[in-house]
Amino acid sequence: MITKKDLEDYRFREIALEQQFAKLKMWKNKLTRLHTTYGSGRMAKKLGYLSDCLQLQGIVQEIENEIDLLYQKYKEVDSLIGRIPDPKIKAVMTQYYVLCASDWEEVAAILGLPRRTVYRLHGYGLEMIRHMQEQTSIPVT
Repeated sequence: MITKKDLEDYRFREIALEQQFAKLKMWKNKLTRLHTTYGSGRMAKKLGYLSDCLQLQGIVQEIENEIDLLYQKYKEVDSLIGRIPDPKIKAVMTQYYVLCASDWEEVAAILGLPRRTVYRLHGYGLEMIRHMQEQTSIPVT
């Protein structure tokens, strides 16, 4: 279920993904340095190399899973906004969430609408998204 917070997070998706990829790169580099430093000999076993590697691999896997979840959520938001039937509402939602307009005044200026109308259309858009999610989550019997 996509929430309003998820929509806000979607606006900053590039930043969130860049942060996750930076963490992933950092931990993969640590894993590579650990392997290069200790190798796989008897000394590595004494130094706890194997447990360190397993721990780092677990961290890397967690970050990769987080990235996958972000992509799934972003695809869902894209799909929901894309399915909005009203072109004005879709334009407001697209400008703000997909194209990341800086604020509602910018959305109003781009679309040539009064700010109050943009607020109203945004509210309708949120309701449409909520309604679409409710329709897809109801099991068919």
